[in-house]
Amino acid sequence: MLGKINVIFGATASGKSAYGVELAKELNGEIINADSMQVYTEIPIISAQPTEEERVGIPHHLYGIRSCFDGYSVGQFMVDAAQKIIEVQSLAKTPILVGGTGLYLKVLIEGLPDFPEISKETARKVNEISLHKRGKLHEYLDSIDPLAAAQLKPNDRQRILRAISIKLECGHSIIEVQQRCKKPIFSRSEYHIMWINPERKFLYERINQRFLKMVESGAVQEVADLVNSADGRALPKACGIPEIAQHLQGEISLDEAIYKAQKSSRNYAKRQITWARHQFEFDRII
Repeated sequence: MLGKINVIFGATASGKSAYGVELAKELNGEIINADSMQVYTEIPIISAQPTEEERVGIPHHLYGIRSCFDGYSVGQFMVDAAQKIIEVQSLAKTPILVGGTGLYLKVLIEGLPDFPEISKETARKVNEISLHKRGKLHEYLDSIDPLAAAQLKPNDRQRILRAISIKLECGHSIIEVQQRCKKPIFSRSEYHIMWINPERKFLYERINQRFLKMVESGAVQEVADLVNSADGRALPKACGIPEIAQHLQGEISLDEAIYKAQKSSRNYAKRQITWARHQFEFDRII
């Protein structure tokens, strides 16, 4: 919508990028990435970054701006995206955010939870707890923060440890902290939020075909280069990377890697759709 900060959200392979370009042509706009994997330099194929041909001359921002091994946080995205929005508006053009990382968009629109900085002492305590409790981390969280435990699955180790860290650091539940947000940079009324929601069967077929195209375009070599440069560091969690890495290590065939990556991508799309239904108020569903 003209005069608004346009947001295009949708599941992986739903057609967000193409629709963003069409909207940019119509509204004299520029595209701003809101996908947590597409910020990384080393994985343009496996993260489905728009190619130069797909961008058709429309300026695209925040794609391939950071190394996978430097990391990128939701807080950094909030700052970078806000800066780009202001830059695009200063040119009398329309900012169009495109992506499927719902948390990035939610934080930009609603504000960033005011989490305390975790001290080295607290980090040390949490590391000791993680070693000693092992399979009983959820039980331990329930003993100190039942509010958070009630909302986290017992096998969600990463979020459980985060909840424990927050509780030990400041004495408050992570649920309470999440409700105290820093003020967002732009008001909700400045956004026009759209959800691209194709029929599920059609979406899954697009996901399957897109991954085959990724492989044809060099995804296997891209992951091989990434693994070789990792030097023991963690790889990004983009769908397809773990499966192709397994193939490269000789654990599974390429066909099996493709099958598993397609399935992983479909499951990810399902989670994105479920998340959107519960977290966003859309101005338009396409």
